[in-house]
Amino acid sequence: MFNKNFLIEQLLKPLRSLPKRKPLPANEFSKFEKAIIFWPKTSLGILFFVRIIIRFLKIKHNNVSITLVIDASLLNKIEKGYLKNLLALSDSDILTHKYSAVRKNKYDLTIIPSFWHYSIKAHFFALLTKSKIRIGVSKINEMSNPFSSILDFNTQINWIDNPDMHYAEILLNIIYPIGYKSIENVVDLLKTNNTEVDLPKNISGNNILQERKIIFINNQSEDLKNRWGIENLVRFISKLVAEGDYFFFYVEDEMDNEVKMILEKDIKILQFINKNDIINIVRIIKDSNLVVTCNSDIMHIAGLFNVPQISIFGMDNPFILSPLGPEKKFLRGASGLIDEISGEEVYKTAIDLLEVNN
Repeated sequence: MFNKNFLIEQLLKPLRSLPKRKPLPANEFSKFEKAIIFWPKTSLGILFFVRIIIRFLKIKHNNVSITLVIDASLLNKIEKGYLKNLLALSDSDILTHKYSAVRKNKYDLTIIPSFWHYSIKAHFFALLTKSKIRIGVSKINEMSNPFSSILDFNTQINWIDNPDMHYAEILLNIIYPIGYKSIENVVDLLKTNNTEVDLPKNISGNNILQERKIIFINNQSEDLKNRWGIENLVRFISKLVAEGDYFFFYVEDEMDNEVKMILEKDIKILQFINKNDIINIVRIIKDSNLVVTCNSDIMHIAGLFNVPQISIFGMDNPFILSPLGPEKKFLRGASGLIDEISGEEVYKTAIDLLEVNN
């Protein structure tokens, strides 16, 4: 079978001959004023885990200025103002003024995260960036990083022995060399607050909604196999309607007309919101009493807020992907099939979370 990572490693072997940088003294760690993160090309949902690094740097170095560099393909999914000092670069931008703006700066710290493979673009940009310290990943399973010679400090990822290692744990291991000693407050590092996000006014001023608990439901995913079956979904909502005073927001896709017709027929107290209306989705999530979602970008967005949440998984591994927190629960089909999760099972979990937060 064709192994893309092996081919890349062979092509980039000459980089290993680059001379190693001299280790910097420990007192350099107290002088971070400018940092840059070259994020690999991943989904929008995984991108939100970068908050662990950003929040840690902000706590440890109050006045640090952080630039986050992402792949240009993610830019159209991010609302303007959500992430500050954001720079989106495409493969060709190495020759344009966009990257020259980065080249002109001198950084105290460069971070290059890796998860399953090494991003050639992220490492190449990092190589050309002036930085006192560079940290990243030197080995994933048995595959060495061909760019490891540019790193001053590195960590290793072993998915073979640790198949349930959470993305948050990986990022904590990457920043361990610069002073992160404990994973006890990882949930706090992932959380957001209203001062960091430009949000419209909340929805609590609506008199109808003040009298009801708000349930936010998302069954839209970039991968069709992650969507929960409509029969289970309707059964879950119907049981809540029968036994409580709730109002439902449901994320819709303009192509999902059949599902919309079924829900409109059976569930009267339900409002639809378009999956691309991220600002209002965030606003509603923030004021919800419960979020129920399949594995998706919206699942990760909801994970940023202190809102009870049920994440429904099929074949994907919830131990590495699910949002973290005491009121963040996940359910997974026994055989990895999402429709093995019944409406009754989700209903029972929902009631438990709603009663705790009554």
